[in-house]
Amino acid sequence: MADLRLFEMGTLFVLDGETVAPGDGARAVEPAPKCGETGVREQRALAVLLSGRVAPATWGASDQPTADLFAAKGILEALGAALRVPLECRPEAQPFLHPGRSAAVVCEGERLGWLGELHPLVAREWDIDGAAAMELELDRLLMIAAGESVYRDAISYPALRQDLAVVLPEEVPAATVLEAVRDAARELLDDVSVFDVYRGHQVGEGRRSLALSLVFRAPDRTLTDEDVAPVRARIVAALGGLGGELRG
Repeated sequence: MADLRLFEMGTLFVLDGETVAPGDGARAVEPAPKCGETGVREQRALAVLLSGRVAPATWGASDQPTADLFAAKGILEALGAALRVPLECRPEAQPFLHPGRSAAVVCEGERLGWLGELHPLVAREWDIDGAAAMELELDRLLMIAAGESVYRDAISYPALRQDLAVVLPEEVPAATVLEAVRDAARELLDDVSVFDVYRGHQVGEGRRSLALSLVFRAPDRTLTDEDVAPVRARIVAALGGLGGELRG
C-alpha cells in the first residue's frame, strides 16, 4: 500500500448497553440516550489510518519515519494542543492491534478511544505493509473541549515574529527546548516551533542546530523589537542553561 494518511469523521451505531473496557485508571464513558425504541445509540467518531511514510521525502534525509505507534501519538498530541484538552495514552490491549504497541486515549480519567499499530495478522489480511490507526469519540471530545476553551483577541494587534537558531547537545530533546522557551518568555510569547534542524561540521560532532520561530503578541498594543528584547534575553539565558549557544 502507498503512503497514506486517511482521516474520517462518521456516525457509529452502538447497541445500548455495550461498553468498551476502560484502560488502567480510566472510567467508561456514560452511555448516550437510546435512539427511539431501537435500543441503539449514535455517536460521532474520528478515525485515522496511517501507512507507509508519515513525512514527505527530503534531499537531506534518506530514512523517513514510517507509520507506527508514535506517529499516531503525534497526531493525537497535535489534536489535543489544537483543542486545548489534555489527551493521554495509557497501555491497553486490543485484539486487532499489535501486542505492546497499543493504548487507550484518556482525557481527565475518561476513556475516549484507542490508538496503536495494526496486528501483523490484520495487516496481512488487508494487504497492508504495516499501519497505525486511531479512533476517538468525537462528540465527547468536543464537549470537553468546549468546556475548556478560552478565547482571546488575535486580530486587533498583529504579532511580532522573530527567528532564533541555537546549537545544542544532540541528547537535548526538542520538546525540552520548547518548554524552556515558553517558561522563560511567559505571557508575551504566543507560539514557538522548530522549523529547521541542521547537523554538520559547522556545529560540531554530537551537536545540532535548531531553528526556532518565535511569535510574540500583546492583547493591548502592537509590540516592537524593544518590547520583546528582554523576553528574548530571558529565552537565550534559558537555552544557555541547556548547554545551548546562539548560532550566528
